[in-house]
Amino acid sequence: MDPPGAPDARSAAEGRMPTDAKRATVAELRGDLSRSTTLVTTEYRGLTVKDLGEIRRALRKQNVTYRVVKNRLMRIAAEQEGNPGIAPLLRGPSAIAFGTGTKQLSRRPSSMPSARTSS
Repeated sequence: MDPPGAPDARSAAEGRMPTDAKRATVAELRGDLSRSTTLVTTEYRGLTVKDLGEIRRALRKQNVTYRVVKNRLMRIAAEQEGNPGIAPLLRGPSAIAFGTGTKQLSRRPSSMPSARTSS
């Protein structure tokens, strides 16, 4: 028997995620990916919580969801959805804008802080 707190050897060997919360997050990300027509990865380093809130509010008005993601969980979700090409874009602290509309995004409002996009 493994000591308390030790990782489950079967889970690690089978590539399963250790917690229900992480499995739920991957499921949410898979849903976001499957509904999205546009995906923009950004690095949010240097932005404050207030800045992130302003970005979210401005994007929400344009039918875009902006969410901070754990790179590993996003990679898993992308692979499961058949989109492994996203993985190289996930470096550093990442946030993703998931667009679901067909309407073209307008310009960034001058009051909204800028986030650097990954290239």
